[in-house]
Amino acid sequence: MNLVYLASLVAILALLVLYEVPAMIKHKHWRDLVVFSVLSLSVFTVSLLMLMGVDVPSPIILIQAVVNGLQKLWARP
Repeated sequence: MNLVYLASLVAILALLVLYEVPAMIKHKHWRDLVVFSVLSLSVFTVSLLMLMGVDVPSPIILIQAVVNGLQKLWARP
């Protein structure tokens, strides 16, 4: 794993957090802050795994399963 890429990843995440989070806290957008945190940590984790050379599976299979489940739930009989 190249330390330059790791440092870049951490720096970009830090800049994004410093730009977005203070406004969310100031305006008390707690739900937005939770969603932002979960998505940011997910993206950071997947990016870190990819930097480490781990073969990360495509999320399309999970997305398709969720969409198909919702379609069955909302389908008319």
